[in-house]
Amino acid sequence: MNFAKKILFAALLVLATSLTAAAQDRVIKFKLDRATHIGSSIVQAGEYRMAVSSDPFTMAIVAPADRAGTALIALPVARESGTCSTPSVTLAPLGSELALTAVCFGESEMALQFRAVRGAKEVATQPTDAAALAGAR
Repeated sequence: MNFAKKILFAALLVLATSLTAAAQDRVIKFKLDRATHIGSSIVQAGEYRMAVSSDPFTMAIVAPADRAGTALIALPVARESGTCSTPSVTLAPLGSELALTAVCFGESEMALQFRAVRGAKEVATQPTDAAALAGAR
């Protein structure tokens, strides 16, 4: 009985470690050079961190990289696996503005697609002197 408990404990430890590693792959940091639409919200220029939660449905949590300020939850219109391998953020023109339309989380090979929505509400007001759009770091 003691041997079975040790095997069960070891299996749970391996499972917990693999889940933690997978969760860490689903975070990306990026810099925006100007206000950008993310779903139905607008974030100001600055550095941001996006993490993915899949419980009970897929959602992206976007917060300032320094964790000071307002965070938002964005619901992707699609989630794809195995379609990308390099961390990246895709921006598309939305009239005279920009909209974040896709995010690739690199090693986890997961991508989220977002719909560009006009008439968005501003939710994050964190000014910065960022010079240019930088892809994921």
